[in-house]
Amino acid sequence: MAVIRKRATSGGGLNVNFQKVADAIRKDMQAHMADAVREGFREIVAGTPRDTGYAQSNWKILFANVKVSALPPKDKSQQYPGVDEVMAREELKFQFIRKDGFNTGFRFNNETPYIYELERGHDPKRGFVQRGMTRMKIELEKTMKKRTKVK
Repeated sequence: MAVIRKRATSGGGLNVNFQKVADAIRKDMQAHMADAVREGFREIVAGTPRDTGYAQSNWKILFANVKVSALPPKDKSQQYPGVDEVMAREELKFQFIRKDGFNTGFRFNNETPYIYELERGHDPKRGFVQRGMTRMKIELEKTMKKRTKVK
């Protein structure tokens, strides 16, 4: 809530500070935005066509100025992590995004050599990145609508 204080002047008066209210609103919005980013990322990972799981397992959250590391070659005999494992691996990054308030730039990254072809190709699951981004947009718009409704 707003903090109301009597001013320490000879004439008296009141001083209303909205900083705590603004901080609470900002924290709430950051949490909703972080949830939307998490769900969009999950949608992208889950939507990635899976043969061996190599492409799906290579999704990462990278922050500004983080260089991309080279991927080991695909090994058809290896069992690659699934959606839940990828989400668990990236969880600390989502927590940082929630806490940081989007002040540090970040991006979704996948260095699989054929990831673009999976997104734009002939597979029925093509367009999975676009669907994930659309989901994020919808979730963010829902959050904004809830906050802009006049009661």
